[in-house]
Amino acid sequence: MQPIKQEQIITEKGNVQKIAKEMQQELLQTQNGTHPEYIMLLETLEQTRERLHKLAKIQHQLAVQHADNVFKFTESQIENDYQLGREDVKEKIFAKLRAKKRELKELLDKIQARGIQCADEMQVLNDVKVPNKKRDKKQVLTGPMNFKLSDSEARSDIAIIKSRAEEADQGK
Repeated sequence: MQPIKQEQIITEKGNVQKIAKEMQQELLQTQNGTHPEYIMLLETLEQTRERLHKLAKIQHQLAVQHADNVFKFTESQIENDYQLGREDVKEKIFAKLRAKKRELKELLDKIQARGIQCADEMQVLNDVKVPNKKRDKKQVLTGPMNFKLSDSEARSDIAIIKSRAEEADQGK
């Protein structure tokens, strides 16, 4: 090791004092919010915060829209199920009435087969118009459907669509 000269020590001492003053000034600037690096990093931080707030707002709006769509669809399903239930209840009663009408017609036929006149009763029975059974219809669900894809699934689908579009363009 070489011995440190007196001049070097004085210079180093001065440098330490100068660096300490600069550090003190940076400390004050940081505390006052005027330090250039602090200002630059704060701007980046604020931009990030604003971007995240916007994303959160969009996610909230989408969640509310999705919830509204689910609610409307559920209400529609409840109403459809109610209407189908009403029709089922009516059909159940109509089926009983058709069975009673058949039984009465069979009874009147047996009575007529024995030679007893039942024209008036037969006319009254024929005047009772029980609706025929409706054919079962398949219910088609309509309304807003909201399917949710994860980000990775959406990116994967987009990549597939782009590659197929490029293949189609090359095939022309």
